[in-house]
Amino acid sequence: MREMKKNHPLELMSDEIERRGLVVIDNVTRMPIYNEPYVSPHLVVCLCHRGSMRGKYDMRNIEWHPHDIAAVYPNHVIVGEDTSSDFLVSLVVISAKFWEKFRTCYSFRTHFEVQMNPSFSVTDDQYYCFTNIYRTLNTISMIDAPERDEILISQIHTLALLMNFYKMQNGSKEPESVNASKQLVARFYDELVKNFRTSREVSYYADLLCLSPKYFGTVIRKETGVGAGEWISRYVITQAKTMLRSRMDLSIQQISFDLGFPNQTIFSHYFRNHTGMSPKDYRKSDAIV
Repeated sequence: MREMKKNHPLELMSDEIERRGLVVIDNVTRMPIYNEPYVSPHLVVCLCHRGSMRGKYDMRNIEWHPHDIAAVYPNHVIVGEDTSSDFLVSLVVISAKFWEKFRTCYSFRTHFEVQMNPSFSVTDDQYYCFTNIYRTLNTISMIDAPERDEILISQIHTLALLMNFYKMQNGSKEPESVNASKQLVARFYDELVKNFRTSREVSYYADLLCLSPKYFGTVIRKETGVGAGEWISRYVITQAKTMLRSRMDLSIQQISFDLGFPNQTIFSHYFRNHTGMSPKDYRKSDAIV
């Protein structure tokens, strides 16, 4: 039986994250859950101090090692497969509401650009620079002053600029043609997050992006190795699993409606086709212990 770590700091501090907008969490030694998709409602910037983590981010293999920094975006899917016994990270956690406030001040695509691989390695000097920024953010987040949010946004901007600058300085800059393809994937993902309850058809998303379904599908598969239809179904199933696992207060019928299915029967058929089991059986097998 899989165990959901309800005592993980991201779970324990969820109300505080929403109330304060930004929190810094030190001494995190594990993932919220292993070998199951986890969708964070927050932007989480992770700084790895020691140890390692293996997993997937939006269906791509990832690894985190000492002195890696990574930005995990709201509503993106991360699966932690394994962490070493000495794994230790610090997290800057920004609520979705506060993230939107930051985006109104600065260009989203310029800062914290969505990458197919969210992490990169930094030098010792760069690592110490980020640890100092984390301490500064932590101090500012706890003050009670009218200027608090404005100062925090300025510091997030600094963090974002340094991440982009160091990523390029360390040789991670990509050709413009590759960036254009990644931007299309990012736009598709943004639309999928907003509209997966409305439609699960590839043509729907191609229309939103003003592309032919054939061209759209070709670019997505070439860039990610996975077809657009598979992206859609995996995201829907991830959302379904997350709700079945964490929202025990909701009936399967209520979850069906929340996910945009007209009734429980169609949802159950869709879920079984993609997982091999019914929502009811999955909920039983994944009961929180």
